[in-house]
Amino acid sequence: MVLKNLIVALRTAFERPVTRRYPEYVFNFPPAYRGLHNLNRQRCIGCGICAQQCPNNCIEIIRDGKLFPRIDVGHCMFCGICLEVCPEQALSWSRAFELASWKRRDMIFSPAELSKSNDRGR
Repeated sequence: MVLKNLIVALRTAFERPVTRRYPEYVFNFPPAYRGLHNLNRQRCIGCGICAQQCPNNCIEIIRDGKLFPRIDVGHCMFCGICLEVCPEQALSWSRAFELASWKRRDMIFSPAELSKSNDRGR
């Protein structure tokens, strides 16, 4: 057992560190990365299918000039069903990944914030 632990310790001593210096060096996400939802307001017809099909009920259709989705990412499991069922492909994934907050109300993204979500990504 001691020999096994010594071998593991010696092997990890010569490997590259896994820790990333986050603010200075941002990880390049793969093309299939699922960040914050992005809403194309010109394509959205306000049908509400995304809200009906959401398994966590985290999408609510609100009136903002016309009907648009508001998403609570605190409850969202980022499954992508809302993107698949949208008949106009108005919802897509953005590159935004900094979604943490100390307040619950900051986790609810309005249609205007979802429209600008690609600006949040790096």
